[in-house]
Amino acid sequence: MSRIRSIRGTARLVSATAGPAAPPQPKRLRGLGDVVAIVAEPIARAIHLDKSKCGCAKRQDRLNKLFPFHAVYSSDHRGG
Repeated sequence: MSRIRSIRGTARLVSATAGPAAPPQPKRLRGLGDVVAIVAEPIARAIHLDKSKCGCAKRQDRLNKLFPFHAVYSSDHRGG
């Protein structure tokens, strides 16, 4: 069952049984490529670059493979 709730003059449909919506989960960063993409995307939008021709996905994947954020140790690693 749904009902309409008015908040400061704006009406919205609210489910009577639903609780508050869960906050969005932050995207897990895999590596440096994800950080560069976060920074570069608004800049590319501001200068109206065509995303299909820029090679962003290739760069992001390559940087994530070269500089991952998880620790990679060989079996003979001796911290020190």
